[in-house]
Amino acid sequence: MPLIRYAINNPLIANLCLVVVLVAGVISWFAMPQEIFPLVELDHVQITTEFRGAAPVEVERQVTIPIEEELDGLADIDTMLSTSSEGLSSIMIKLKSGADVGTFLDDARSVVDRVFDLPDNAEEPSVKSLQTRFPVISMAIYGDVASRVLYDTADDIKRRLLDMPGVASASPAGIREWELWVIVEPRQLAARYITLDEIAKALRENLAELPGGSIKAA
Repeated sequence: MPLIRYAINNPLIANLCLVVVLVAGVISWFAMPQEIFPLVELDHVQITTEFRGAAPVEVERQVTIPIEEELDGLADIDTMLSTSSEGLSSIMIKLKSGADVGTFLDDARSVVDRVFDLPDNAEEPSVKSLQTRFPVISMAIYGDVASRVLYDTADDIKRRLLDMPGVASASPAGIREWELWVIVEPRQLAARYITLDEIAKALRENLAELPGGSIKAA
């Protein structure tokens, strides 16, 4: 091989090249960013538009469909899934394998900016790529017990994990907020001379020990 023969005949140059490669490797190692939970950019782009007070049908007709029609001509789109709910339009785009997310983001923003027939009450569409952090360990807690028991168990495990050396963070997921519905009978309240304000005051006093929350009345 000519390269091997050249290295044998010129050992000083070969050793010098080896030293340069080693130094460059060490410098690159220390310059490389290190994170406990690195952010991973997915090949998904989400476009959300707020249209407060609008019904899902109006959101779809006035916001979602016009944006979809403009995006239809873009390359690198694998699938496009839209959801129109009350006051919110959400379009999820999955890119083809190997597509450049940054380039597609710029193209998508330019396309969305050309949609001029959106309602005046609609907010400016937000175009962003989806990012996620992959946990090191995932744990599921289940059992034929009350949900409060599962929540307390998960909170206890979280505290124990945080006490372990080397653990940066631990967060439970899937915990649902609870609601308490109080249905009153107007005739019974009138017979006992009790007002709704008194019921709301009693609820606040009894629920004062619970963190957060609010009381709403119709």
